[in-house]
Formats: sequence, C-alpha cells, structure tokens
Amino acid sequence: MRTSDLSPRTRELPLRLPVRIVAALYALILVGGLLWSVQDFLFSDRQNAAGTHADPAALEVGEEITVNKMRYHEGWSLAEDPEHGKPTVVDLRVTNEHGDGLLLPGDRDVLVDVYFYRGDQVVYEVLCESPGAVAAGATAEMDCAPYLYDWTEDYERIEFVQVDRS
Repeated sequence: MRTSDLSPRTRELPLRLPVRIVAALYALILVGGLLWSVQDFLFSDRQNAAGTHADPAALEVGEEITVNKMRYHEGWSLAEDPEHGKPTVVDLRVTNEHGDGLLLPGDRDVLVDVYFYRGDQVVYEVLCESPGAVAAGATAEMDCAPYLYDWTEDYERIEFVQVDRS
C-alpha cells in the first residue's frame, strides 16, 4: 500500500499521537502544580501555627493547648520514668478534632517535643508520640520518654512543639 493511498487522517496519525502524549503530560504537570500551590496556600497556617517550630507555645505543667486542631488535654504532669530514671510527661491525652477532608485524611500520627528552657537554652526535652494514627474525633494517650538531657529543676519555662507528620 502506498502512502498516497492512505487517507489524510491516517497519514497524520503517527505525528498526532506523540503530540497528544506531550500535551497530556504538560496538562498533568500544570494541574499538579496548581494543586500543589493551592494545597500549600490552604494549609500554610499549619506550619506557622502556635505550638509548631515556627511559633512554640509556652505553657505550664498540666495546661491544655490546641495545635492545628489537635487538642492536648489539661491534667498532664511530670513523673519519674522508671526505665530512664528521670522525669517524663505522663497522662498527656490528645483529641484529633480534624474531620475527614478532601485533600487530607482526618487520621493523624502525632509527635510532640516538650522543651524545658533556662533563658534561651534547652536544658531538658521529652518526646511524646501517639501509639498510632489518631482517628478523627478520637482521643489517645501519648507515649512519652525523656530525651538527651539530664533533668534539672531550675528550668524557667516549658515550650510545646507539635511536629507535623501528615
């Protein structure tokens, strides 16, 4: 069969297919970039909210705080950790107040750093994490352990920092 016997549409097919693939990839890249920008805009407050590394929240032992719709209940305290022989945070409970969203699921893994400061220097740190993903509307007890430093009672303030793991 000669090329002249083919219809004009059949002759253009080998060229049109790669052009369509390139156009489809370009469109996907544009849509992906747009979604990324919108998501970053919609959720940028999560990275800068009180209680995050950008704006640590100062609080007293036992005080309640909410960070990015994660409510940490009042009543937590410091007690001796028998495994490490130094104080840790106990009875820290968190309630996930997120709903199931369109772009982000409601379930959250939770990680919290509790820093004890003297002046501008960290003198003690406790790491707390949820035992798994905390479902939207659920409450979980945090597992906490002292981290790196030796205990000192002459701290001046406590800062609470939730690390975003979503």
